[in-house]
Amino acid sequence: MIMTAITAGVVEELIFRAYLVPRLEVIFKNKYMPVIFSALMFSALHLGYYSWHELLFTFLFGIVFAIHYQWYRNISILIITHAIIDFLSLFVFGVVEAYKISHHIIR
Repeated sequence: MIMTAITAGVVEELIFRAYLVPRLEVIFKNKYMPVIFSALMFSALHLGYYSWHELLFTFLFGIVFAIHYQWYRNISILIITHAIIDFLSLFVFGVVEAYKISHHIIR
């Protein structure tokens, strides 16, 4: 769980913020389209979750993180925050699944 969170945090932030946002800024020559486009691509990466809630969350997540990257050009805090969010999500999902299984077995 920890390695998954760290790996996703590092790889996704390096690709979608540190690599993609600056290149989109050159293409679009404004500050809004790189944020929106990178957030859409980040959200599309998570289509496998098959949940519009998850897609909306990842899109908004992508918007906030891309704006932060534009303002500060600091990828470190984004990687750490992304890894923490992923770890907490995986942990909560694991607890919920364990509860469903144990609750089903007890009944």
